[in-house]
Amino acid sequence: MSQIRSGKSTVPEQVAAYNDSLVSYLEVANNGVLDAHGVGRLLADLDAMVSHVDAGGCRIKVDFTAKRSQALHSLVRAYTVQLAEARGLDAALLLDFEATKPRISDGDTVEELRRHPVVQERILRETS
Repeated sequence: MSQIRSGKSTVPEQVAAYNDSLVSYLEVANNGVLDAHGVGRLLADLDAMVSHVDAGGCRIKVDFTAKRSQALHSLVRAYTVQLAEARGLDAALLLDFEATKPRISDGDTVEELRRHPVVQERILRETS
């Protein structure tokens, strides 16, 4: 497993990739220019981070329950609504998109975070 040095601790490659994808995602979403590729990259990196098991059999602990993570959830949800409105989707159709089931299950907080980018990616692909 590749690791990247960050200050005093070593950051697993999967965490660094997810962090990079998240920063990129937040920048483009904030500017109103989300695209399916960028959202897909965020999802792939989140999946890789959550499912990674190192040589010692240890998983990366992912905890999205802290205040910062709740703020992230709020932002991602807001981006989903903004995207749906920008694509002219009504509330009933948005509910159909939200019915998209997460591919992975590693606790409710990861699923909640992952659910909205899945919906965003689907909206972007199906309404382009």
